[in-house]
Amino acid sequence: MAVYTEVSTWAALKNAIDEGGDYDEYVVVTGPITANSTTTTVASPRNPDRTITLSSKGGPHTVELTVNGSLFTINANTELILKNITLQGRTGNNAPLVRVNTNGKLVLHSGGKITGNTTTGNGGGVYVSGIFTMSGGIISGNTANGTVTDAGGGGVFIDNGGIFNMSSGSIIGNTAASNGGGVIIGVGGNFNMNGGTIGSNNEASMHGGGVVVDGIFTMRGNAIIHGNNSTLNGGGVYVNIGTFIMEGGIISGNTTVSNGGGVYISNYGTFYIVAVTIYGSVTSTPKPPSGYENTAPSSGTGPALFINTGGGSAQRGTFTGSGGSWVFKGSLSNTDTTIRMVNRELQ
Repeated sequence: MAVYTEVSTWAALKNAIDEGGDYDEYVVVTGPITANSTTTTVASPRNPDRTITLSSKGGPHTVELTVNGSLFTINANTELILKNITLQGRTGNNAPLVRVNTNGKLVLHSGGKITGNTTTGNGGGVYVSGIFTMSGGIISGNTANGTVTDAGGGGVFIDNGGIFNMSSGSIIGNTAASNGGGVIIGVGGNFNMNGGTIGSNNEASMHGGGVVVDGIFTMRGNAIIHGNNSTLNGGGVYVNIGTFIMEGGIISGNTTVSNGGGVYISNYGTFYIVAVTIYGSVTSTPKPPSGYENTAPSSGTGPALFINTGGGSAQRGTFTGSGGSWVFKGSLSNTDTTIRMVNRELQ
């Protein structure tokens, strides 16, 4: 059984969701709402496996946060689904806009938007310790001001045990004062990117304009990492102490001031390449399409790929079946030239 509720105020929305009800709920926002309570909404069930769907009627409408804290905190055995609704954060916040705790679930569908939040810690938009599924929608204009070396994640921060599955949608225009303008995958975190885009000026003041990898990052299908920027290394992807498995997708149009315009592999990072397109510099042969060039300061700094020779590894090959053993076919080195793997062969 599911309960349908229309709401027009923050008090009514909180009452519909916060610790309430034994049933699944469809909560429909009928106009703009200002979240001005010092107590944030917690999607937490009295019974397990409760699903709350939050959407708009005649919208999309905006739920805007005007106090410190997370707008929604999703606890264990609870799923929050966002459809045709905008969650608007605030500058000077001390928390992510949405927090997904262990065994909690967040789903972002087309028409959903998580935007405009600045946190003093990690994960400006979403902080994931549970499971976050993005099948559409937008995460944009969020900032993580954490300054610890492994901190950041302007759009999304995936903590130990957290899982982020992305099949569509866009993570765009987010900023990190340290690392990971778009996404950080922390140690023990897992990011499966099967589609969608991370790009359009995600910015990191240190490493990884698009994605920083301390856990496991798997890129497949039509996934795109394009148009991100870093002040230090890894304009598109910075593989720090984690593993990046690229079985499909495109990395293009990213920029770094230092090394690795497309991808940077640190001393402890590992890059497995199965099927890829990572575009080279504007001077590479063949020349990439206009706007698709990955950029680093000069030849030798790896506009396409830079591998730290202190221990980083980039290997091409294949896996034997789903989750099978790695079959090594060769190593890659720093390159300015486009990397393209088709049918498991380097072109």
